[in-house]
Amino acid sequence: MFEKSSNSFLRLQELVDIINRLGPTKQQFVSRHMLEEASESQEALLYRTILSTQQPGERAVKKNLPADFNTERYERVKSELTSILLNLVFVLDLKRAKYSEYSQRLNELRKAEFLVKTLASAGARVVAMTIAEEYIVEARELEEWSTARELISLLRDAASMAGDGEQVERYTNESNTLFELLRYEELSLVAQERLTAAFASSRSEKPWLKQEVDKALSELAPALHQYKTFKLQWNALRLRKMGLQLEMKYHEALKITLETDVLLKEYPQFTNRSKRGLNAATKLMCQVQLQHFKEAFKTVQSCEENIDKDSNNWFYFKQLQLLLLFRSEQFNEAKEILREVLSSKRYNVQSESVKQEFQLFLLWADFLTNRPLLAEDWEQVMMKPGDITKGLLKLLPDLKDDYTGFKMSVIALEILLLLQGRRQKRSLIARIESLKLYRSRHLTGIAGEQASLFIRLLDNLIETDFDPKEAKSISQGVLADLKKSLADNGLHGGQIMSYAWLWNKILQTVN
Repeated sequence: MFEKSSNSFLRLQELVDIINRLGPTKQQFVSRHMLEEASESQEALLYRTILSTQQPGERAVKKNLPADFNTERYERVKSELTSILLNLVFVLDLKRAKYSEYSQRLNELRKAEFLVKTLASAGARVVAMTIAEEYIVEARELEEWSTARELISLLRDAASMAGDGEQVERYTNESNTLFELLRYEELSLVAQERLTAAFASSRSEKPWLKQEVDKALSELAPALHQYKTFKLQWNALRLRKMGLQLEMKYHEALKITLETDVLLKEYPQFTNRSKRGLNAATKLMCQVQLQHFKEAFKTVQSCEENIDKDSNNWFYFKQLQLLLLFRSEQFNEAKEILREVLSSKRYNVQSESVKQEFQLFLLWADFLTNRPLLAEDWEQVMMKPGDITKGLLKLLPDLKDDYTGFKMSVIALEILLLLQGRRQKRSLIARIESLKLYRSRHLTGIAGEQASLFIRLLDNLIETDFDPKEAKSISQGVLADLKKSLADNGLHGGQIMSYAWLWNKILQTVN
């Protein structure tokens, strides 16, 4: 009992010594109560104004600041508030925010790693050792292999100083195994990130990247067989889903999402909203492309429950939800989603290409609800009279290289607009003729098959001098091929409205 008490006091004495030498001389932590209610400081006023301002962006916050706010000190106050909030990050209350048990445990483990490294470097090795011994088991259970290696490094060093050669060897062997697991994890993550980077500027399918996935899965296979860890299985399933999406094999990819659901049930300690939401978003994408609308609407609910509005994944989910609403012809509901997205505080920090994709959705929504494109809330895309005939891509330049993706939806909308302005027939013919060259250059392979068939339908329209009955008659074979492709494989690319729907709409417009 005395020895245990002595060790406890030794740890306390080390902490007293560190804080005495290195601790702050002034209060560093400000409670939420101070920021939200008690304090009248400039920093607290800025904090409250940011919280209460509904409109996105700094300009709106500045406009809503109290009259007595010292605007001359704004930049300094902003910097001081940032420092205050960064200090509070270490004491985040994930339990209050109802984060999963896994997320709470992971957060505590990361704090423990920071404490161990900081205390050891400051000379408080007894305290650092105590924390390392307590959390090494947690690091192993949560498969946080990088953290586990950090903790083991300290424990091995202590074992060597104590002359415990056996323990040194055990820790060394475990560290080597952890290094191997980290190598496999890194391999799978790099493959995923390369694919993510490829899709950042263009959402169209890229079947030629499948070899990247196959290579990573092949290298990962021995580790999956040897270690049976959750993380490696999770990453392998993600890669398999990505590979099947690249090949536009949505039926098979949908099956992998079900396997992923099973994995999450088998390893409940790793399950959280983020993982469930990520898998639900993939499931929704497959269902939307396959036009399984009934199932997709159910999956939307799962996405709503598991994807945080403050995350970038939320914007990807909203794009999928918009595609579902457009393709099921619920255009007014789509406009409500667009209002929600455009009013989000995080909308302005999205990449320009993502913002232009949502602007394209808004153009389509305005067109399909018979609302003038030059409405006041379209000022954000700086649309000017006459620009339609010059090409909508002038308004959405970041989509110009998304050849089989959203770019084709831009072109399709432009054609519908030109058809409505019957006097622009010459521009329309020129636009369709230019698509023949576009088809030969950019619509090769399976990714461009459906877009290519759509262009053939448009070409038939010119051949019949825009006679809807004759165009419909001579296009029956091409249309049958298109519908078969849609039924067998799902929709390819960023078809906001399917090419089959577009063809019917075009025939109605020229009638």
